[in-house]
Amino acid sequence: MSDKFFLPLILDGPMQAWGSDSRFDRRQSELFPTRSGVFGMIAAAMGIDKQSESELDQLKIFQSVRLNVFLMHRRDHFNNPIPLRRLEDYHTV
Repeated sequence: MSDKFFLPLILDGPMQAWGSDSRFDRRQSELFPTRSGVFGMIAAAMGIDKQSESELDQLKIFQSVRLNVFLMHRRDHFNNPIPLRRLEDYHTV
């Protein structure tokens, strides 16, 4: 028996944004999840509080975790590829 465990996730949403590079007023978004984005979602699901003093200790469990990302192209009912269209979202916080 292998000592390796796998957790496959399919992340699919019409307005997903995976921030990668943010310089000045422009923030880039990738077509695939980033390591910090995936681990951030898992940490939130585990109830790890971002404001907690023990946050760094709790996040150490992710140090040895490997992450592989596969981009699966979407297809319609006739198995034709669905073209990808990027949207620009302008907002101010």
